[in-house]
Amino acid sequence: MILLDVSDAILCKTFPTTLGDTAQRWHNGLKAGSIANLRQLNREFVIRFFTNIPPKRSTKEIYRCKQGEGKTLRAYIERFNNEAVKIEDLNNDTLVQALKKGTRIRVLGDKLSSKKPKTYQEVMAVAQKYINIDDGRRQKTNDAPREERRGAPLKDNLHTH
Repeated sequence: MILLDVSDAILCKTFPTTLGDTAQRWHNGLKAGSIANLRQLNREFVIRFFTNIPPKRSTKEIYRCKQGEGKTLRAYIERFNNEAVKIEDLNNDTLVQALKKGTRIRVLGDKLSSKKPKTYQEVMAVAQKYINIDDGRRQKTNDAPREERRGAPLKDNLHTH
């Protein structure tokens, strides 16, 4: 939300409503009249809480996100998204390359290469289709008889000797 043409005084008054408990206690502890304008309030706030500001993350971080062996595509995409939102100005090409490099589902990488999605939403729409396929395949495998899950052929119960 962007507030346009709003005075510093109004912004200073509404600022505390955006704070958590600790920051509100800090704000309430400020001496009356000690803050002259929004710039000073901002500066004082940053000085007090700068250690709570997470460091900027580089695009290298997203390349470290890998789908572990035996892990679901859903879990990988969830972790991938959690990393992606922490990176400022993550461009779509980097996003696609990191996703392709990190997944064990090669057809997902192939689809991203051929479809060339232009937005984050388009990338995730493609990923969602493969998440659904992976979930369905895993569900089918979990519903299969124990021998089939281990890769052993099922015994033919009709033709026992």
